[in-house]
Amino acid sequence: MSVGAGGAAAAARFCAAALEEGVLVEPIEPAALGDAGAGVRVAVMATHTRTELAGAAAALDRALG
Repeated sequence: MSVGAGGAAAAARFCAAALEEGVLVEPIEPAALGDAGAGVRVAVMATHTRTELAGAAAALDRALG
């Protein structure tokens, strides 16, 4: 799933902060989104447990600052 992140610089900062929290998310550049700006891609898989997803959500919240 993709999440809006504002501009490309904001998306890059968010991705770096999320990685420091142990969660890998990838930036989506404006070219892929047209006029919508930049975002980040979050991959959720069937093998993730509820505990892992809750931990990732908390880490992403902290990464937002």
